[in-house]
Order: sequence, then structure tokens, then C-alpha cells
Amino acid sequence: PRPRALFLPSLLAIALSVPAEVLERVIVAVNGDIVTQSEFEQRQVAAVQGARIGPGEIERYLRENNARILQEAIDDLLIVQRAGELGYKVPPSYLDEVINGIKKDNNIATDADLQEQLRREGMTLSDQRRNIERQVLRRQVLQRELEGRMTVTEAEARADYQKNRAQHEHAPSVTLREIVLTGEDDAARIKAEGLVRRARGGEGFAGL
Repeated sequence: PRPRALFLPSLLAIALSVPAEVLERVIVAVNGDIVTQSEFEQRQVAAVQGARIGPGEIERYLRENNARILQEAIDDLLIVQRAGELGYKVPPSYLDEVINGIKKDNNIATDADLQEQLRREGMTLSDQRRNIERQVLRRQVLQRELEGRMTVTEAEARADYQKNRAQHEHAPSVTLREIVLTGEDDAARIKAEGLVRRARGGEGFAGL
């Protein structure tokens, strides 16, 4: 089904910088994992901020992009699930290091100040840590999948050739085209030599 447009909470969160009171509910479930309404609205806010949309254009922008935003949320869930199948995990110490880097880069002194900043954006510190974790897992999974497709061993290349050998083999063939001139006098010889020069010069055979 087409995702419902959730305009008002995001509009308030962006235009008024006041976190909206959200009734937590499930927007979509993917293999047991869910995208909640508040998480979807956070993605809406991030999309609007990234596109630098003015307050008067927010509703139209979300109406046109809600399906894409929801699909990206679903894709992230699938990638995280794939990471779980592969046994990938992000150490809590790494998340702490990234959070500290965010605080330093934004001149945020304490965790309480960071939490207040996140609250203005409709997020919690747990949301931020989860987003960072998913970004890391996404990079790891995509890197593994892409490398797996890009690296082809000699044995795999030979096996593919043998499997599709008929597509690579063709019976030899020759196509013969000729121009026949009658007569054995000088005029015929000069005409023939002229045709040869023109052909070697690149003139089309049909025209000659």
C-alpha cells in the first residue's frame, strides 16, 4: 500500500523547532523488524533538511518523496538483517568514539547538551547510536557484496567460458564482394586503378 503522508509532525519539528508528540505505531514490518512512525518522521526531517526545502514547500516535497523515504527505510532494515546473517557487529566502544567525535565537531560539551540538541530534532541518543550503527553495517555489507561481484578468479572465468562455450564459438566465414570491369584496354585499367584508390581512401563499396 502507498505510505500515508505524515506532514504535520515533521512540519512542526522543522519549522517551529519543537519536538512533536508522536503516537508510536508501526509503519511497516520486514521479517520481524519494524519501522515506527517516529523513525519514519525522523527520516522525513532528515530528507527535508538535506534538500533544503523551505517551510512552504515541505508538504509538497513529502507528498512526492514519502514512498522513496519509506523504501530507503525498508532497504536499511534488509541490509541490517543481512549484516546479522553475516555475523557483523559494531562494538559499543566504536559508537562511543563516533558520538564523542560528533560532540567535538559541534562544540557540544556534555552528553546532556547533546541529548538536548537531539531532542530539538525529534531524536534521542539511542536513535543516534542506532543510526550510526546502521550506517556502519550498511557500508560493511555493501562493500562485501560489491567485492564479491567484482572479484572473479581464473577458475570461475574458465567455468563460465565452458558453460557458455557455444556463445563464444562461431564457424569461420568469408564475405566476398567484387567489382567486375569489362575490357582489357588502358581505359579499363585506369578506371580500375581509380576505383582501387578510392576504395583505399575510405569511399563506400556500394557507391563505387
